[in-house]
Amino acid sequence: MSETLAEILHRQRIESLVRQAQTIRAHPPGEERMREAQRMIYGVMLDHALGRLSHAERAQLLGLLDFARDTHVPEGLQRG
Repeated sequence: MSETLAEILHRQRIESLVRQAQTIRAHPPGEERMREAQRMIYGVMLDHALGRLSHAERAQLLGLLDFARDTHVPEGLQRG
């Protein structure tokens, strides 16, 4: 059975988001990299909350952007 148009577009969107996250991760550390990573994290979280991304897709994207996690919370207080 072939993919529907909606499935093709969704797959292409996920592939694009993964490439963007990889580009952000590969960029030299700095303010711009952190800003773009945080912007993408918020977008991923919103898309997941709205049902546009599966849990696995969300985890894949957030895993690529894990360097941009909130650093203002002391390590001992973070839930693991």
